[in-house]
Amino acid sequence: MHARKKRRIEAQQSDVPNNQQKNGHTCRKTSFDKVVHQEYKDTITAYIKSIHLLGSHATFFIKYYMTWEFHNNNKFPMIDSDCIEAVLYLLNKPDRWNPKNIKKAAWKEILYPLVRDYCALMDFNPLTIEPYDQQPINYLTTALLTNLKVNVQEHFMKMLLKFINCRFEIRQNRGKPSFTELLEKSKKVKDWICSENMDPTRQPLGIETLTDELKSLNLPFDGKNDLPYLVKKDPLLFLPSYCVLNQQRLLSLQRFAIKKEYDSKSCYN
Repeated sequence: MHARKKRRIEAQQSDVPNNQQKNGHTCRKTSFDKVVHQEYKDTITAYIKSIHLLGSHATFFIKYYMTWEFHNNNKFPMIDSDCIEAVLYLLNKPDRWNPKNIKKAAWKEILYPLVRDYCALMDFNPLTIEPYDQQPINYLTTALLTNLKVNVQEHFMKMLLKFINCRFEIRQNRGKPSFTELLEKSKKVKDWICSENMDPTRQPLGIETLTDELKSLNLPFDGKNDLPYLVKKDPLLFLPSYCVLNQQRLLSLQRFAIKKEYDSKSCYN
């Protein structure tokens, strides 16, 4: 016991732990301010803020683009990694970005006029993060795409089932004589739409109006797998349907509503 106490006292008095002395190196925790000169610290902080600002504006531009597409073409667009990458480059260096990839060049042609309109609306000037912009843009592309996928995966089925309940007015009829019948009908529709070999051409009897509304969502069934599995497998295929279910929220984001929401949520105005 005495020897153990002696070793503990020696370890406390030593500058470095015994195990690190044996390995021949030391590792100490300290603050960022102590190891980086103030000049470099300001440069790094400004760079990180610029990347954060780029990602924030890219998120709100995607909302802006989706509402614009619906108002002008009466449909919500498909979003992929090339689209998000194009948005980020156009918000960073629109005139100097000349993609060689055909799909990215096509996205630039579609989005460039909208980016100019968005920048004018938001009083935002392209950031021109150069020459070290490729890696942060790759990172932001992956992060924004993952965020879209997770949103659809987590919320699509909940929103779809809530849509069915709302159409049957389940909550409004709770406690009324018709409640049980409406509940059975809603369950029948949910079972039909979530069945493994769901056939869109065959629908439950007596609920044709609702099933017609569900067909208007253009759910991408494959005839082999159930809907929850397909949403988890490829969520971006369901993004337009997700937007239709969330249509009231999205369409409330008109031009100046988008600016107001950005101003309330952005950390760097």
